[in-house]
Amino acid sequence: MNSKDIICIVSAVFPPEPVVSAKLSLDIATELSKSFKVIVITPKPTRPFGINNLDLFVNNNIFEHHYIENYTSPKPSIIGRLYESYSLGTSVIGFIEKNKINIRAIYLNVWPVFSQGLIVKWAKSNGVKTILHVQDIYPESITAKMPYLLGLPVNYFFRKYDKHVMQNASKIIAISNNMKAYLSESRHIEPEKIEVVRNWQSEVRNIETLNSKKERNAIFTFMYLGSINKSSGLDFIIKCFGGLNLSNTRLVIAGNGSEKENCMDLANSYPTSKIEFWDASPDYVYKLQADADVMILPLKKGIGLTATPSKLLAYLFSAKPILACVESISDTANIIVKSQSGWVTPPEDINELKKSILNIVKIDFDVLKEMGIKGYKYANINLSKDVSLKGIVKIISKIQSAS
Repeated sequence: MNSKDIICIVSAVFPPEPVVSAKLSLDIATELSKSFKVIVITPKPTRPFGINNLDLFVNNNIFEHHYIENYTSPKPSIIGRLYESYSLGTSVIGFIEKNKINIRAIYLNVWPVFSQGLIVKWAKSNGVKTILHVQDIYPESITAKMPYLLGLPVNYFFRKYDKHVMQNASKIIAISNNMKAYLSESRHIEPEKIEVVRNWQSEVRNIETLNSKKERNAIFTFMYLGSINKSSGLDFIIKCFGGLNLSNTRLVIAGNGSEKENCMDLANSYPTSKIEFWDASPDYVYKLQADADVMILPLKKGIGLTATPSKLLAYLFSAKPILACVESISDTANIIVKSQSGWVTPPEDINELKKSILNIVKIDFDVLKEMGIKGYKYANINLSKDVSLKGIVKIISKIQSAS
């Protein structure tokens, strides 16, 4: 392991875990392996929580893949996740030093904030370049959901730490223009250091297959498909839909997460409304989305300003129109407006959402279908794997060559 051309990919998740970041890291490792010696370091698979029979990934000798022993906390817990982040950082550094791996550059797609900080600090002291891939902005995305008096000191400490980490990284990859602008201003980072590369969808189905239906569903179906957590704002959606009590219309919530039980209890308080909960296996996402007339994408206030949910890509590539409850200046809103693929209402505004739902159910099926096609075509041109993967590999290759 003494090659000067080694690129190390450190990823907090990796296939067979059905997580967007896992698939991104696999695609990047595979593509980089065509030109460089690549070593991938990951924890053993633990996501999603509750699944204990995930087989270890077999890469068929495309790149070296090493599993490390570290503490994992797949169940939502702030303290558990922070310790997992710290444990991942120390375990990765220990593995590299023990095996005397002569690395030229490290691509990091790991948990904030400690694993990022520890590995970036080690790399800088050892003359190794780092590329930090930012999927979400911490601590802001967490403290936004905390009581003000608790969130204030937490935000101060971790934001200061995160600023130090990013200033010491060699290159930062943001997933949206809004994220780049926010990081540049809040972390005092020169804009040239931050590159924007959008996440991609690894599997894209044929547009004719996705649009095989000739008419709308017998029951008009609004569908949410994704993680059911506090950030998703599904409690607001359930209250809104339940209050409308529409006939021949249903809300389908497909997925799992820490808030699923609470959402189911809330839905039960509207017994005359059709609110259904479906399991959502990653292998059947497209089949599930095929049953929708409109996909729904809500976020709590403030969350969408710095984050672009991965489900947006899946929605666009499903060729279904999208109803998003996000700020009008968010990246999600900009994409929907530019692609003419749906509607945007303010987050947690029940009156505006009710108006949108009542208008949407009256729209002709062919119009809805055309909106879905526009979203698919926009995503295929601007958000595809082919476009984004080439961009990120170019960034990593340039950093590696210059180191």
